[in-house]
Amino acid sequence: MDRVARAIEFVFLFTLAGGLLVLQAAIASTQDERNFDAAVLRTLGASRRQLQGAQIAEFLLLGALAGLVAAAGATALGWALADRVFNIPFAGNPFIWPYGIGGGALAVTIAGWLGTRSTVRQPPLAVLRQLG
Repeated sequence: MDRVARAIEFVFLFTLAGGLLVLQAAIASTQDERNFDAAVLRTLGASRRQLQGAQIAEFLLLGALAGLVAAAGATALGWALADRVFNIPFAGNPFIWPYGIGGGALAVTIAGWLGTRSTVRQPPLAVLRQLG
């Protein structure tokens, strides 16, 4: 049973790393749009702090939603394995929900912030000239 648990943990970590790489690729593919949006908002009076707050809120919500889906999937898979495969009573872990939501929010927020932090540092006029 310990070997199965360790194998599942390894697959989970591998999947998490893959998901963060996909997030970085998605951020990189929309970098021009993010730069343009930030430049327009800065031109209209938004501060760097407001833009950073909006970016962090975006990734925090996205990560929390991903963590919620992951916790629901893990609970459903755990129940299915316990009930249908191993024929043992399912004992769910209530900590999976706050860990899943909090961990997802934290991981995605950090990865997203690392990928988009340069958008608020660039002068709006230079971005608009370059992209416009």
